[in-house]
Amino acid sequence: MHPSYVLNFQRLLSKFFWSLYLTIQVVRL
Repeated sequence: MHPSYVLNFQRLLSKFFWSLYLTIQVVRL
């Protein structure tokens, strides 16, 4: 795999987990 592709994928994955985390925080309230 190309490094740029891996970097892009990690960025997307991190953004997804961050929004998921925020959603969980909101739901908990």
